[in-house]
Amino acid sequence: MTDHPPRQDDAPPRPAAPLRGSRALSTLISGAVLIGMALGFGWLFRAATVPLPVAAVTPVSVAGFPGNGSNPLLVDAAWLAERLTQPDGSENLVVLDLSDPRRYEAEHVPGAIHGWWQDTMSADAHVYGRRIQRPGGPFGYQELFRSLGVDSGSTVVVYDDDANRYAARLVWLLRFSGIERAMVLDGGLAAWKGAGQPVSDNPAQAPDAATVEATPRDEWVITTTELQERTDDPALLLLDTRSPAEATDDLNGTIRVGMIPGAVRIPWNETVRDASGLLRPPDELAARLRAAGVTPEKEVVVYGRFGVESGQPWLVLTLLGYDKVRVYDEGWASWAAIERLPVEPLPAEFTVPPGTPIAHLSFLAAARNDRWAVRTDRLAAG
Repeated sequence: MTDHPPRQDDAPPRPAAPLRGSRALSTLISGAVLIGMALGFGWLFRAATVPLPVAAVTPVSVAGFPGNGSNPLLVDAAWLAERLTQPDGSENLVVLDLSDPRRYEAEHVPGAIHGWWQDTMSADAHVYGRRIQRPGGPFGYQELFRSLGVDSGSTVVVYDDDANRYAARLVWLLRFSGIERAMVLDGGLAAWKGAGQPVSDNPAQAPDAATVEATPRDEWVITTTELQERTDDPALLLLDTRSPAEATDDLNGTIRVGMIPGAVRIPWNETVRDASGLLRPPDELAARLRAAGVTPEKEVVVYGRFGVESGQPWLVLTLLGYDKVRVYDEGWASWAAIERLPVEPLPAEFTVPPGTPIAHLSFLAAARNDRWAVRTDRLAAG
């Protein structure tokens, strides 16, 4: 019997080639689904990370600060509201909101211009957080002030959503640069709302402003070199203002943990009532400083982790009448990174086992800024 090749009908069927139109349609549908998923996830992420509305707090009087004279450093909601309603605009008033951009989009003081606090820092400094040092150019402070609608004749009121730390820094920078009428809104938007004042979600444009011809007050700043030479000077007092969480932060193992030898510690968060940044009463603040040996006749140098964190303690001291306050603008991060410079251990209350969550330290020290509660950083071993 002769074998015959299988009949064609017995061969396995060849898969039919897909239609080009169907393939294109499938690709379009898949792409649309992916885009929709991406947009959906993006919307969900944005919705989940949008800051909550600012909770109103009851404003308090800013009277009683001996350094808060006719050209105030600190104003309250009533002071600002009165000037915002003046029709002639004779004060050349500029209100700056340094909050999270999304929070600004949702609510701000009517007419407030949004600024970004990191723009106050030098883009080419050897350490993070130093002030802008060059006057001209695209990254100079003259351009920054002009972009915010600020010139030498402006009255500038600043607030933020981080206990007014960065508002105080910008006020310091403005006054350092010769713009005399710069001040912090005590309690920020929270106190503004607590005073029953309206908010807006309409972004404001910065007014035209002339270029500021600034004469920086270099004596307001101390360098690492000078500080190293004067750490044993009895006329100089070092004030370490880092919060407990900040004091134990080794910046991912890049710097040592400790403090500058001889420094007195008063964490900045102990000078405010709550997360709004409302300052504690002047008599309470003055007593706290005196108890730590921080007295007005001394030359007081304040420092935080970074220079940008020094504005708030400068504000407190100046409001209390201290007239020899200087900022260590390079900050602890710079000092601690230079191995040849001495470092003193932190006080006993900061001595904890390696691996302890920094958030726990915040609670142990009764830290009042609720942002710290979500920190999960851990101390490096050793």
